[in-house]
Amino acid sequence: MRGELHTGLIFLVSNYLMTIEELRLHLAAFGGSVRLKQWPKRVLWGVAPTGPVHFGYAPYLGLLRLFAFHGAKVILLIANYHGFLDSNKTPFAEVATKTKVYKTSFVKMGVPEQWLIETNEFYFTPNYFRGLMEFTSHLSISDALAAAGLTLRSTSAERTFGDMLYVATQIYDVQHLGVDCVICGQDEAGIYEFGLPALYNITDAEVDYAYLPIAPGLESNAMHASDASSNKLLLEANPSQIAFAFSRSSNFTEHHSKFTFPLLNHQSSGLSEPSPEAIFKLLRGQT
Repeated sequence: MRGELHTGLIFLVSNYLMTIEELRLHLAAFGGSVRLKQWPKRVLWGVAPTGPVHFGYAPYLGLLRLFAFHGAKVILLIANYHGFLDSNKTPFAEVATKTKVYKTSFVKMGVPEQWLIETNEFYFTPNYFRGLMEFTSHLSISDALAAAGLTLRSTSAERTFGDMLYVATQIYDVQHLGVDCVICGQDEAGIYEFGLPALYNITDAEVDYAYLPIAPGLESNAMHASDASSNKLLLEANPSQIAFAFSRSSNFTEHHSKFTFPLLNHQSSGLSEPSPEAIFKLLRGQT
């Protein structure tokens, strides 16, 4: 039933919820894009456990909660090995530890544990490996290299088989998990721009997408998990830390006030100067 949740999350349902068209316009206004024919039934957002879970993830949580409200099954995929495959951002020996940190952080943000899946739960199963082998026979080297060039840290002269494995698995995960919508940042969109058409050629299934703009950092125009701590606000920050961060950067404050908070609040209008306490609750899906 619309408006009834079975995840234990508390949602802020005020005058009305953001519609698909409002969502499209909202993302486009900040450089993102969305293709949704209808509210998705199974939606995927994947993250690689590299650095700490930071504030740039906040709009993704808002969007996942909005989709869940409309009945979607949400898969928040912890891509265990992608941090390692992408130029060893996460040393192989640290993958398990950082995966645990990510899962713990998301649960603290009110994410239901049933949303969380790790790639090591299925990557080494015969079914996944057979499907991946079949898919890679349809993925051209030129498309894989182009997707890697738009997404991964390594340069064209440094490309490794690991880069290609990163690209191939991220695309094939969509088919293996049976989702009809993927969410990612604009910096990851290149993989899906090349990969989703390849999946369509194999399965005739058209997968929708939502590509979100990159959130600014406190010191630069982008915030990434692997950045220095001075450029990040952690998602678990307390109200005092939130207040301090929002006092440091007008670009950071403007972006989240106009882009992120409406997504967390599920409305097309912004929130005027939300207090640090209100932000703290919004991040956790609380009233």
